[in-house]
Amino acid sequence: MRAPVVRALERQQGGADDPAGPDMAEQSVPASDTGSLEGDLLANARLVRETLTDPRMGPVFQAVIAAAACDEECATALNGFCATRIREWAPCVERAAAVAVAAARAGLFTRN
Repeated sequence: MRAPVVRALERQQGGADDPAGPDMAEQSVPASDTGSLEGDLLANARLVRETLTDPRMGPVFQAVIAAAACDEECATALNGFCATRIREWAPCVERAAAVAVAAARAGLFTRN
């Protein structure tokens, strides 16, 4: 039996097989590349805030998050969504790490 939240999400998304998983995540706004880690993280934080406070999507995410605490199917769907979004945003951290390594090799970091 399908969990009520998953069925509701399927209706919301037009009958997708995995409505809160990769399909929904892949339709999300792509990761930003502002040129700085701070700018990228701020862009991500704004995106999360806007999504969770959106009149249509906010209640959907609230329902999925609440249902994931007690329903394995919802937890799996939420985990799939989060894994997809983490893969999308990982390059911003990798870019920042590369800059930090280059700065350290150039002697730009010193210990006090």
